[in-house]
Amino acid sequence: RREAALSYYEGPRFNGFQVLGAFGSGNAGADSNPSEVPGVATANAVPRIWSLAGTYQNGPWGVGLAYEKHENMGIGGTQDLDDKGWGISGSYTFGGNVKVGATYMDQEYETGPATDLSRKTWTVGVDWRIQGPHSVQAQYASADDCDGVGAIGGNGGCTGSLAGGTGGQAISLAYSYAFSKRTRIKFGWVRVENDDNTRSFRIGNSATLTQNGQKVDGYAFHIQHNF
Repeated sequence: RREAALSYYEGPRFNGFQVLGAFGSGNAGADSNPSEVPGVATANAVPRIWSLAGTYQNGPWGVGLAYEKHENMGIGGTQDLDDKGWGISGSYTFGGNVKVGATYMDQEYETGPATDLSRKTWTVGVDWRIQGPHSVQAQYASADDCDGVGAIGGNGGCTGSLAGGTGGQAISLAYSYAFSKRTRIKFGWVRVENDDNTRSFRIGNSATLTQNGQKVDGYAFHIQHNF
């Protein structure tokens, strides 16, 4: 889903409110030349991405709401399948030192004529500026089981025929130290856990998992300097 070209709008801020939008404007058809794709008799329509969001940021409060639709993204068949999803996020900063935030996302994928598969995910996190240059961050994320008919993704991803066990969880911890306003370092750890019937969750571009229910640990060291 990496876009070849994107038309983007970022509106001005009015009393903390802002509207943002994007339109995928430079994609060729997924099966634009059927003769080059064995077994495909019909080309997809030109795929498009539509994205719209609104945010509110004022004082300690932050709220976001977004919707996105992928049109004609099906590949390798006669179906022009669509995906869509919406999400909401919120945060609040206590005393200027402890920021707590959460997100929720609901995604739906067309898997065939009159069939679809959906998944819900949520996260909660905290950023605590302890004292002076010290701060710690923590986050927990959860993906529910897939619901519906068909399959999406590879690497043992969602399959609607399974009774359950297609979700996953992740937990991360980090410590950061600011040497100055321009220079900061951070140490972090993350663990990703797959449920019994999936191996689709991993860390970034780490090695492909080979068994369902696997756990992955990752460690990171980050240096940032603003010139």
